[in-house]
Amino acid sequence: MKRKVVLHLVTWYPSSDNNIDGIFIRRHVELLRADNSYEHIVVQKSSSKFSIVQHLLSLLGSFTRRVIGTTEVIQLPVESVLYNRFFWRYKKAIEKKQVEKLVRKYKPLLCHLHVVYGFGEEAVYLKKHLGIPFIVTEHMAPFPFDWLHNKQQTVIQPMLEATTVTAVGQAQANQIEAYTGVKPVIVHNMVSAKEFFYKAHATIDPSVKLEIIFVGIYDKRKGVDYLLKVFPQFLQQYPKTVLHLVGNADEERMKLINESVEEGKIASNVKFHGRLAAAELCQLFHSCDFYVCSSEWESFGVSVLEALFTGLPVLSTACGGVQEFMRPDNGLLISNDRTQKTLLNGLLQMTANIHSYNREFISTETTNRFSGERIRNDFYSIYNQVQG
Repeated sequence: MKRKVVLHLVTWYPSSDNNIDGIFIRRHVELLRADNSYEHIVVQKSSSKFSIVQHLLSLLGSFTRRVIGTTEVIQLPVESVLYNRFFWRYKKAIEKKQVEKLVRKYKPLLCHLHVVYGFGEEAVYLKKHLGIPFIVTEHMAPFPFDWLHNKQQTVIQPMLEATTVTAVGQAQANQIEAYTGVKPVIVHNMVSAKEFFYKAHATIDPSVKLEIIFVGIYDKRKGVDYLLKVFPQFLQQYPKTVLHLVGNADEERMKLINESVEEGKIASNVKFHGRLAAAELCQLFHSCDFYVCSSEWESFGVSVLEALFTGLPVLSTACGGVQEFMRPDNGLLISNDRTQKTLLNGLLQMTANIHSYNREFISTETTNRFSGERIRNDFYSIYNQVQG
């Protein structure tokens, strides 16, 4: 019996050059593809520059494809000589027709949008002209991004037209409902227990050695500036501490971050790692004593969840989605008032109580609460409702 098809239209997806952006979307897709109930086709608007030949072939329905992990991803051109010099006026209409070609070829039961703005207009078009329903899984944080243009067409209308909208956490769901009037269903992000797992760790006297870790893009909203401002004060009491920073930023932003490190005279206590693959990050979690999330806002906080999967206790600001899985037995939640005193006191309290956390319990309890099977069943329940 031929399986029914779900066409995944992804705004972000990891690549060979960048294995982080859209990692949570990739995990959802691979989780669903691991079950044979449906055939899953993945389509992305590629940021790579396409040659004239590649673009002409795509217009004829022969699309460039790339394999990421276990998934083949169909690439739709966004940047090319044809668009930039000749077809720029018709770009949006061409993109709609290209997605329509894929729909006619694969005959999907539904389209599943991962982040609404990338394919929202195309999804509304397909629903109107071909009767293809669509659902949206949203990841934007905060929702919607300020820089998006024409939000009525790219965000609000697609949300209103969708059969179902899912949010990765309650805080994000509240933002979506306030902005669009649509009440989302909660389907959490997931973490692979094969990639992030418990390993015994012996925490010694923090005055002798202490290792803490921050993971995320070095964006002000993610709180790296906030943490670096407070860290010199923390070092006055725990001078043997090493702060591991995992993430990246553009050249100008990195210059500002490095200047902050130099001004605080903390260069010998801060270690930059850049982007890390899952195996490398898991290994680093195993060697650290606790994780710090100093973010202004998180729709979910998947990096925090990855840390908890390994049993690493977490200090976090009350920044949205993180609050859904923070508990007294897995870390410390502090006010998000952005004062240095609050974060410093949190760091000191976390350090003082570091021996009280049971890392094996944290890992087991978190893994059970956010299992892939539960998330897959949530999505399949939505798919079944769309079928009627």
